[in-house]
Amino acid sequence: FFFGLLPFYLMAATVVVPVKYGKEVLSLTLPATATIGDLRLQIAERTYIPPLAQKLCGVKGPDTMALSDAGAGRVMVIGTPAQDLSLLSKTINMSAEERIQRVVWGVKYGVNRPLKDHPRPDPDALRVMQELCTQALVQLDAVEAPAGSTVRDQRRAAVAEVEQIAATLDALSVTAEV
Repeated sequence: FFFGLLPFYLMAATVVVPVKYGKEVLSLTLPATATIGDLRLQIAERTYIPPLAQKLCGVKGPDTMALSDAGAGRVMVIGTPAQDLSLLSKTINMSAEERIQRVVWGVKYGVNRPLKDHPRPDPDALRVMQELCTQALVQLDAVEAPAGSTVRDQRRAAVAEVEQIAATLDALSVTAEV
């Protein structure tokens, strides 16, 4: 298989996937072991098109399939953003509560959905899901939450939820090694 024909370029442990959306081309950086589901999450973050509402052209396979196995040619996304234009400015200036919800949703979608399809994922998929949890914890840490605020309580609950998911993944990785 000749990698020079693929529209993404290997860089160490990451790939850059150019995705055409409307008139622009988004350059998305993903782990080299990323799946179609990971690509959908990145597209959702940049375009506000929910992953389940995305039509990906140039990528074929289930969300759990690795991009390297998906026959990725030129990737184009078609879909309608979840917000209409009047809500776009509110989305860009998301509140702390919304950012927390988005991070938790991303972890749940990126981990729970693949686990439902494959209760015993391979070690590479586990590492990607564990990295997703780590990135989520970093994003939650970046949310400003003044002491005594409800945002702080929401962030604390979200961190606990992500840590619980990470602990589940750690347990799965231990059983996968045995």
